[in-house]
Amino acid sequence: MNNLHALQQQFTAYVFDHADAEALFADITPNGFSAQQRLNVYRNNTRLGLTEALKANFPVVEKLVGEAFFKGLAAAFIQKYPPATGCLQEYGRDFAHFIANFPPARPLPYLADVARLEWLWQEAYHEADQGKMMLNRLTAIPQTRHADLCLCSHPSVRLLVSSYPIHRIWMLNQDGSDHCETIDLGLGGDKLLVFRPEQDVEVDALTDSDFLWLSLLHSGHTLVSAAEQVYQLDPYFDVSAHLLYWLEAGLFTDFYLRHD
Repeated sequence: MNNLHALQQQFTAYVFDHADAEALFADITPNGFSAQQRLNVYRNNTRLGLTEALKANFPVVEKLVGEAFFKGLAAAFIQKYPPATGCLQEYGRDFAHFIANFPPARPLPYLADVARLEWLWQEAYHEADQGKMMLNRLTAIPQTRHADLCLCSHPSVRLLVSSYPIHRIWMLNQDGSDHCETIDLGLGGDKLLVFRPEQDVEVDALTDSDFLWLSLLHSGHTLVSAAEQVYQLDPYFDVSAHLLYWLEAGLFTDFYLRHD
């Protein structure tokens, strides 16, 4: 008879098709069904539950490829990437990477980036709430310290670059969308901001200068350093106007001064 740990390992291996179940049969009481039949119930229910979790986390991917293709895609992913935790909301972190290397998905080169967007949406949705920062906190900073000023992004902030127009693809495949159009993949890609300032997750398409500025601030550059770099790309970039806009939107929640 197997010890408990060995039994659990063999059971998991069978559920995810990494081994046969011969060694388990001696430890399973038939009780009206064979050992293999009883194991198959668990395996099928596990696969079904994980497939449903992927459908919930990647609804646009499923809509783009259809139910039958998605089931096959999910089955292949589940076999290679069994869940690491019991929280199904966290299942699918590697889905975009898997899609990018899944030969049957090659005719849809944008699909992996759509999956990346959907995963970032999930991450943003489940991040902690945090209130917006008021402008008067910044205006109180002495001018001599402006060069040391860094902004703290909302915990939900995610940034994504794609070579494809995934924002439009994602928008047209939302529930309730009645738009029907052919999207020209040659029109160029997107630079996107995903964050949840309040209850709803927002997905915003950014200009090159907006994206550069927010990326620099998000990665810890000072406000002065970010401005200097974005001016090289866009000499007419209005830092004050953009700062006011994103403060009001709730993108920044705090600040700190370097060298303090």
